[in-house]
Amino acid sequence: TRVDVAGYTEVGFLGAMAVSGTFFGSPTQGVFAALQMGASSAESMSAVGVTFRGRFQLELNLTSSAQTIQRFEVDADGNVTANQIGVSIAAYSARVAVSGRVEVGDLMALRGYASLAVSASGITVELDANVSLLGSSFRVQGGAGLYAGTNGGIAMNLTMTLNSGSLISGIGFELSGTYQLRVNSTSVERTLAGVVLPALSVGIRVAGQMSILSVLDITGTVDIAFKTSGFEFSIAGTVAV
Repeated sequence: TRVDVAGYTEVGFLGAMAVSGTFFGSPTQGVFAALQMGASSAESMSAVGVTFRGRFQLELNLTSSAQTIQRFEVDADGNVTANQIGVSIAAYSARVAVSGRVEVGDLMALRGYASLAVSASGITVELDANVSLLGSSFRVQGGAGLYAGTNGGIAMNLTMTLNSGSLISGIGFELSGTYQLRVNSTSVERTLAGVVLPALSVGIRVAGQMSILSVLDITGTVDIAFKTSGFEFSIAGTVAV
């Protein structure tokens, strides 16, 4: 059975929001659905100094198996396109996804996607967004999870990549590149944002460039890992004077 819905609603300071979506299911197998909400005008929340352009999507799966639902793509500028992609949602779970662009005056802009999912195993957050802040532009990707039960704990997989400017800049000192943090405190493997995290492990990776007084440039990678088997450390790179 398929049911399509379409209409408008008023959501407080968000203003008028267009609502559309599709429900699938049967009395014996359960229901799964994707319901989109987007600003009916180009902007919303501008009255409180925040501008939002994009869509919210409520995703539900009340069946006993994973299902595939459709979600709108977002381009590099944070614009929601007409293209849709299939994404998987776990059995007996609910997820809220936000796609688009958020601007806080001239201070900060976020462009991309984020989601919050609740399932029987725990709560997870995933994101893929470009952030402009105080003259620097960087991309943040990954996710984090809080898990309950026998194998409870936390897991995290985050990558931050500099697009322009410098992540750390001071008098005669600049540091830029890609930074990764991967943590899994649970006793089983966890998968976040498509990456498998080994049980009971911590991993840190820095890949980039450090410039000192515009005279000394260091380029390379540093890897640090803590696992049940022990501690691992490696470094590789070049130095230019």
